[in-house]
Amino acid sequence: MEPLKQFYSLTEAFVAFLEKQGKEERDVTIERINRFLEEREELLKRIGPPFTDEDRALAEKIQALNEKLNDLLVREKTAIQEQLDQLKRQKEYRKKYRNPYRSPTAGGVFYDKKN
Repeated sequence: MEPLKQFYSLTEAFVAFLEKQGKEERDVTIERINRFLEEREELLKRIGPPFTDEDRALAEKIQALNEKLNDLLVREKTAIQEQLDQLKRQKEYRKKYRNPYRSPTAGGVFYDKKN
């Protein structure tokens, strides 16, 4: 079954890419991840019965690789989310630095309680 072997080799390449992934440009990384996912989806559509014993053994290997792949994708998602959060914080700090009096403050406010 050729599509199953292709799927296995593609999954191995995907895992290897994510393991060696460093701090290169985030857009390039996301584009490569999307390409891998699209190729895997196309191969999944082509996989079908009948399955031999060799195919079943390969499917077990694929399942183990998928678990590792899921962990790596979660790690990558977390890294992207942290980077986005950092960018949001930097943006807020810049706004406060440029105009420190724009945001409302609790200090220096007087409330009249005579009524």
